[in-house]
Amino acid sequence: VTSKGVSCLFFAARQGSLEVVKALASFGAKLDAKCPDEPLETARARGHTEVVQFLEREIAKMSEHTSDESSEASSMLDTAECGLVLDTFHPLHNAHLALIENALGVADHVHVVVAAGEHHTIAPELRVRWLMRCL
Repeated sequence: VTSKGVSCLFFAARQGSLEVVKALASFGAKLDAKCPDEPLETARARGHTEVVQFLEREIAKMSEHTSDESSEASSMLDTAECGLVLDTFHPLHNAHLALIENALGVADHVHVVVAAGEHHTIAPELRVRWLMRCL
């Protein structure tokens, strides 16, 4: 989450990246969060139909649970042992490394995802090698 409260899920929904949205959901991202805009509405506004359908399905599943089940699931997420750092690392710099180190300080396992796009001039494979050397 950025200093302005914007989550990775918001960015993934805005970009229409269904696979990243699914991955974040599997890590327990709050799908109905207002951060500052709701990821579902952001995806809808940008015409990302697959992301909208996925988020609607998952949010509907969440609302089917009773408040007791929701509280139990929420407390399970509070004690999760897994973290996620998602960035382009384009280029890799010290703030990225500090972010990963901070994540490792609060989670037993941290998944680092290198986002790639056609507009990136540095190949994702090279960025992965940089990360592996530094970590």
